[in-house]
Amino acid sequence: MGQLRGWLLWLLIPFLAGCWANSRSGPSTYLLPWANEPGHYSLQEITLTTLDDPYQLSGQAAKIYFGSELNGRNFDGEPARPRLLEQSGVFYPADRASILAVTAYAHYEHMFKKDQELGVSAGVGWPRQVSVDSEYLDENLGMVTRNAEYIGIYDVTRVAPHSGDGIPVALNGGVLAHENFHAYFDKAVSGPVRRTYPFRPKINLYWPALNGGPLNELWLASQWKSDHTNDDDPDEWLLYNLLVLRAWDEGLADYFGYFYAKDPQFMAASFKEVAPFRSVEGFYPPIPSIESLSEKFYGVDDPDCIKVCQSYTYGTFNTRFLLDFQKSTGLSDEAIARSIKLNLPRLGKQVLEAMARGEHLPFGMVWDVLLSDESKLANESGCPVIEYYFNWKQVPRSEKNRWAQLCKSLGPWSGSDG
Repeated sequence: MGQLRGWLLWLLIPFLAGCWANSRSGPSTYLLPWANEPGHYSLQEITLTTLDDPYQLSGQAAKIYFGSELNGRNFDGEPARPRLLEQSGVFYPADRASILAVTAYAHYEHMFKKDQELGVSAGVGWPRQVSVDSEYLDENLGMVTRNAEYIGIYDVTRVAPHSGDGIPVALNGGVLAHENFHAYFDKAVSGPVRRTYPFRPKINLYWPALNGGPLNELWLASQWKSDHTNDDDPDEWLLYNLLVLRAWDEGLADYFGYFYAKDPQFMAASFKEVAPFRSVEGFYPPIPSIESLSEKFYGVDDPDCIKVCQSYTYGTFNTRFLLDFQKSTGLSDEAIARSIKLNLPRLGKQVLEAMARGEHLPFGMVWDVLLSDESKLANESGCPVIEYYFNWKQVPRSEKNRWAQLCKSLGPWSGSDG
């Protein structure tokens, strides 16, 4: 928070003889804390073109609220009206709340324009509804700070007040882009699953996690059978599949945080303690089988990291594979992002079909679908990455022959989870 106060002081120095800004229309330029290179922020002039009024944070890209509570499907009150000073055609946010709110809008405008450039909306509408410095309670953790969450049933994002070291989340474009991606996954995948498999008493505490909120960890391993892939227990079957969906969602959201920020360590600016575990670059093991992933979800190997903890872990591994595959094939960030958003509805359809058949979702299914278009553009240099991640040595000979042909022909490829 000291860095934010320092920025505020520098913002106000020019106004020893300055004046309050007067209303005007058209593009507006603001002096805001912005990443000039990965992990390093400085005050920069950022021009916004989608605001209806430079004095109210409502426009094509977003409606930004400050400290508003969620009331049904909307935030209380009206979009934030930042306190601004103007000098030489540049707006200077005049207090902490204004810096956070205006910078958050600026990031959503940049995301909106990137979406237009990709040409794939994936059914997600703009403007996005976001509240910064929004206080809310978690029944396990108490008052939430230094976090953000997307809430799928309401299609809104709220950013908690910041505490401790690091850049406030409202200023961290990578984290905001991560949260914003959840809307795409919810629209195409999580939302249809949530509506198809409604409230179930044994796993009701999971639904906030599928909606984008924190997972309540009140489950104990002893509550579940030792055979966690028992098809005769619909609750265990459903919980396994929801945890796989959560892993896909979090991993893909990390990729889009990277895609927006162009920083593989974008989490570190606000959450230094998780930087080694959430970097989108680093080690990843081969895809686990359904049985071994189920054991990991239930703490057979690591009782301190169960359920959603393992979802985050394997979500990160999924993202690291994606970047490795991308680098080995030379595909651009834009090509990968476009393929993912374009194919999300198809992934949602295949997930519902597999679950209707009572199947456990293979972890590699997400890439079988989402990269099916871009793999046609790949070259043979991507094959070793596929060979490693999809556990080539464990694939039956018949499957290996088919994979080899698919990889050689650069057509859609698919993996096996054993």
